[in-house]
Amino acid sequence: MYYTGLTRLLPDVVGRYLNRDRAAMETLRQEHVVARMAADAMSCQNAAAFGRQINAAFELRKRLFGIVSNETIEELLRTVDPHVYGRRLPGAGSGGFLFMVCKSPADAAAVREKLGRKPFNETSRFFEYEVTHAGLEVTTC
Repeated sequence: MYYTGLTRLLPDVVGRYLNRDRAAMETLRQEHVVARMAADAMSCQNAAAFGRQINAAFELRKRLFGIVSNETIEELLRTVDPHVYGRRLPGAGSGGFLFMVCKSPADAAAVREKLGRKPFNETSRFFEYEVTHAGLEVTTC
C-alpha cells in the first residue's frame, strides 16, 4: 500500500444509486461479483488471480466514476505495472492510496526501490499492512 499524496475529485455515485441509474446499478452489481472472485483467489493463495480481480475492480470503478485518474497517477501506474499482477486506487479519491499486488518479493523490492528513489511528492510513502484472520484491525502512528 503506497500513499501517493495525489488526491482526485470523483463525481457523486450515491445520487446515481438513489436515482437507480441503470448503468451505475449494473456496475455496482458487477463489483460484488468481482469482490467474491477476489476473495476466492485470496483464499486459494493465488496472487495472479487476485491481482486480475483487483484490476477488474479498478476497471469497474473507472466505469462507475468516469474518470478516476490523471496523468500524474497514470505515470505512477506505468512505473509499477511491470512488477504487479494488479493495482487499484481504492476509495473515493480523497485518500490518495495505491494498492498493488506484486508478482514476487523481488518485484515488491523493485517497486519499493523505484518509488523510494523517486517519490511523487514529499508526502508519498509506503504503509505496512498484513492480512489477518481476526478481522479488521487498524493501528495508527
